[in-house]
Amino acid sequence: MANLHAALSQLRDRLLERIIWIDAICINQHDNNEKGQQVQSTTKIYANANRVIVWLGEAAEDSDQALGALRTAAEEQQLFASQTEKDAPKSSQLRLGLM
Repeated sequence: MANLHAALSQLRDRLLERIIWIDAICINQHDNNEKGQQVQSTTKIYANANRVIVWLGEAAEDSDQALGALRTAAEEQQLFASQTEKDAPKSSQLRLGLM
């Protein structure tokens, strides 16, 4: 629960009301059936959220390096996805190819 306390301390804003989903509290961590059901529900929770903040824990010595690697991977994935979309034949091109 020390990690939860750290997260809540960092996320606290006296001027902003927040609704927070905390897996450690909202899901019975000792019941595998409940965890399985609740994990499926988290997709809906995140999809309907205006904003999602993920707490990974207190910063470590190499946190900046790890987050930089994640940013780079996300940018590369976006670039790849946009190139793939651009190179994919349009539906009109597919119809012409079938005729």
